[in-house]
Parts: sequence; structure tokens; C-alpha cells
Amino acid sequence: MIYICDFFAAKEAVSNQMEMLRSGNNSYIFSASRFLNQKKIRMTDLKNKRIIVSERLYEILLPFVVRANKNGVHYFEEEPSEKIREVFNRSKSDLFISMYKKPDREYVEHLKGYKNLKKVFVELEDHKQILIENGISEQKVYLYKTPSLFNSQQNNKPYDSKKVSLLFASWNNAEGNPLEERGINYLLDLISSNSNLTLTVMPRDDLTKEFLQKIKEMNLEKRVRMEWPKNLQELKKVFEECDFVAFTSKIKISKDVPNSIIDGLSLGKPCIISSVVDFSKVVEDQHLGLALSDFDIFNFNINKTSYDAMSDRAYKYSFSHSRNNYLEIINNYK
Repeated sequence: MIYICDFFAAKEAVSNQMEMLRSGNNSYIFSASRFLNQKKIRMTDLKNKRIIVSERLYEILLPFVVRANKNGVHYFEEEPSEKIREVFNRSKSDLFISMYKKPDREYVEHLKGYKNLKKVFVELEDHKQILIENGISEQKVYLYKTPSLFNSQQNNKPYDSKKVSLLFASWNNAEGNPLEERGINYLLDLISSNSNLTLTVMPRDDLTKEFLQKIKEMNLEKRVRMEWPKNLQELKKVFEECDFVAFTSKIKISKDVPNSIIDGLSLGKPCIISSVVDFSKVVEDQHLGLALSDFDIFNFNINKTSYDAMSDRAYKYSFSHSRNNYLEIINNYK
């Protein structure tokens, strides 16, 4: 089995999902590199059986890699591509696809065009039903829960309603402006209007000049900070220090189950999520945090009793997003 993704970024959960799959197999990752100024074909990658190349070289080599592989391909597909589909159709390898995007009829027709498709893995029950209702065999569609980076643990941070820390861990310049379209500006306005709030942001690259300028203009330097964790331990610490993990995107994005939200829930952190994201329905139904139906600025006044109840539900819910559950569902290629 070889795992293929159109991009690989060292700090992205999609790469972590591939690593989880590959951990029990003697397999390779083949991918392009786009983010974080990541170097191509580093020695550490080669030693760890990752072949990470430039986008141009990825496009050239992909047909040869696919045709040379006889043991099956697991492809992580964010956006449907007829060009990529033709590459896979010229191969005789069994194909397994992990989807991140809510499928529409056009996407379903795209999937039907894969000649060797054996299984499709989707993140939400609604997505599974869309595929089945539009002609994908039920035997091919499997529901998986986005795995968390962290093992589930109860929230060990005492909650103080007079000093609430929000975390935004989904900076992304490749898919919408991170400030406006992905909701950081909204969070800055919310912080500005609620003196009990602070905000931590983890950028994904160096394009932060506009963000820093806006913080300065709003006089929020003492209440907004950036963190650049270098490893998993530092990343976990940033999550543990917050009270809520926020994902307030104003636009529809490819991934309908934000990894940062899942990582936060696993540490008992309730979330703040906008209704344009499909996972907001789960948040609402399971009472895992605040699901925003609009972008009005509100009085952030959540007492300790309400918070502790949300935190406990987040922790208990997170067990369904464990690494073991993910591997059990998605690593079955029979």
C-alpha cells in the first residue's frame, strides 16, 4: 500500500492521518509540498519513507508511482480532479479514497469515474448518505471519525469566567484569507468587545504582517498572542492552556470536520464553531460548545457550571475519535 496526497505539510493533521495508517505497514507516503517553507526530499523524510517533492515534480512522477505500485493506493482527496482520476484509472491497483469534502452530485459522478475504486471513507453520516443516495454502493462507503492527535484526557485547567482563553489553530492561507474568510477578524472583534477574553493564534506560515498590524490598530497586543510550537509536546501544551478552541470560518472549506476542533475536544476543550462548517451540527446536537448561526458579536458570559458540563461532554465524545477507532475502520483493505 502507498499513501498519496496532493500536498504534505508537516504540521497538518492530514499528514498525521497518513502516518497513523502507515505506522502498522511497511509503506510509503508520496506527496507534494506546499506549506511552511518545507524543504523537498529531506534526508529525514527519506529515512521515514516519505517522498515529498515539489508540486511540479509530483505531477510528473505521480503516473509512474501509481503504475509501479501493485499493492493498492490510498488517496487522500480534498478536491475532485479529472486529471488525477485518469492517472489512477491507468493503473491496475486497487484504489481507496479518503474524502474530506461534503459530496455533491458532481462529486459523486467524479467518484463513479474511478475504475478500480474499492472503498470510500467519509467523515460524517450525512456525507455517507449522500454518496449512497446518488449511486455509490453502500458496501463501498465507510464512515470514519477524524482522529485526534492526542489521547483523550479530562480538562485539567480550572475555568475562570472572568479570564477565558480562546485558541485559533486553523490558520490557512491556501484556502481563503485567514483573517476575514476563516474568521480571525471575527474573533478579534469578539475579544475587543469582551474584556474577559484573550486569544492565542497558531499561524501556519510567515504571512502574519496584516494580522500583527490589525492587533496593533485594535490595541489588543496584551490580549492576543501567537504561538509557534515546534513539536507535538509544545502543541499539546498550547491546547491545554486554552478554554475554548475556535473555528469561526465564514466560508465553506474542503474539510468539514476541523482537525483543531477534534484535537481540542480530546483534551476536554469545548469549541466555538460557525454553522457554515458541517461539524457544527454535531457540536449542537452533542452540546460540545457554541455553534454560531451568524457572526454577531455577543456577550461572552458562560458560567463555570455550564462550562464544566460542556467540557465533560467534549471529553466523553472524543473517545469516538481515537487513533485506534480510526485505524480499525480505515486500515481494513480486505
